Amino acid sequence: MTTQIEASDLVGAVAGLVPGSPLAEARGSRAVARDQIQAAESALFTRGTATIPRRDRLIVGAFAAALTDPDGALAVHRVGQLADADAALVDRLVDSGAQQGPWGSYREPGLIHESVPGQAWTVPERERAELGAALSAVLEHAHLLLLHPRDARPGSLQTLVDVGWGRSDIVTWSQLISFAAFQARLAAGLAVTQEALT
Repeated sequence: MTTQIEASDLVGAVAGLVPGSPLAEARGSRAVARDQIQAAESALFTRGTATIPRRDRLIVGAFAAALTDPDGALAVHRVGQLADADAALVDRLVDSGAQQGPWGSYREPGLIHESVPGQAWTVPERERAELGAALSAVLEHAHLLLLHPRDARPGSLQTLVDVGWGRSDIVTWSQLISFAAFQARLAAGLAVTQEALT
């Protein structure tokens, strides 16, 4: 969807905000927050680096958004940014990795009774062969952060180191995954509010 909002507010655009509507005006009253979200979008998804190509960022962002809100506008947008073969790949990954969450095991004695069992996800062999070990490890990291963060341990990050990611890359990946999930939730909330107001 191309609207006047999209250039400066991707989340508002995919959520269907109408320029000049009360919700768009309310969002505009928090222009600094809106603009910072858009700046993060540009920093994380528009540019690639020598170690993290843009294509890989888009694949992981689409996977994170679709795990968070599978049929949501942001997930649809993210998948739509991909080439057809990569979009099909992400669809298969999401089908394989979709689970209810959050789940996992608490370590704190007072919270152990709230632990919820679940099955750790790994990238299927077919997709692993297409993606390689390094990007597959990032997707597994995304699944951990989004659906069972209680199970995060130092070894979780070591897995990323072992396949060749440096410290700054790991920070970037974690930021990108968390940001994509945040965007998906924000777009969903705005879309629901917009519908309620019309």
